[in-house]
Amino acid sequence: MLAVYLLYLAVWGLLTLLLSLLAKQEQTALALLTALWLAGALLLPSLAVNNTARAIKVRHFFTREAEDQEEPGIAAGTQAG
Repeated sequence: MLAVYLLYLAVWGLLTLLLSLLAKQEQTALALLTALWLAGALLLPSLAVNNTARAIKVRHFFTREAEDQEEPGIAAGTQAG
């Protein structure tokens, strides 16, 4: 787990250095880093939750469909009395 934190720190450190070198003004670099941080902190988790919920619904749909087909009578088109 420590490796993940160190990797996160390294990525942000490299992004900070890269944007600081590319931006002509410190204000521009700060604005870009803030925008990246906001996207990473607010937008990406929301997208991940939505995609996960969609994946669960799809999996549940196919699982439920398979369970319905396994019931005797439904697959043959007859109902047990």
